[in-house]
Amino acid sequence: MKGCCRCDSESWPVGVFGGKADNLYVLSRNGFAVPCFFAVSSEFCDMAVLESNVAWLGDGQLAVRSSGLQEDSDDSALAGANATFLNVSKPDVWPSIQQVRSSSAQEAAIPVVVQLMKKPRFSGVAFSRSPVSGENRIVIDLASGLGEQVWNFLGGHRKRRERKFLTSEEF
Repeated sequence: MKGCCRCDSESWPVGVFGGKADNLYVLSRNGFAVPCFFAVSSEFCDMAVLESNVAWLGDGQLAVRSSGLQEDSDDSALAGANATFLNVSKPDVWPSIQQVRSSSAQEAAIPVVVQLMKKPRFSGVAFSRSPVSGENRIVIDLASGLGEQVWNFLGGHRKRRERKFLTSEEF
């Protein structure tokens, strides 16, 4: 299937738009507050459909994120492996999609999620298996503000914190 699919679709073609898009769709359908998004397949290039979906997201800046077929699967996490662009203006969505697609070392072309940006107090990445040791334990990389801080290197050292549990008091 080539094309584009929105988070308000009644059905979702699992596997077509990548792991991140699949998981965002499941979360949005199960009561989680997921910002509106649409996903484009790796072959998608219909500008009229793209412009229609960008307009559907409404006002605000956008995030353009990879959603590779191997991302967010039971076997691999790949968080931070491909390019992500935050605070993208609407005219810059297509060039950002192209840059995300070309950033993948795992796939020739990857599906992409375009999502309305929010201004979070905290954001981060949760793993069900340690990305450092492979140990079966919950790991949460957390930063205040935008999630890009989680993956940035500061002074040559990645700010990474591994925890088995994160309580509400720690927020």
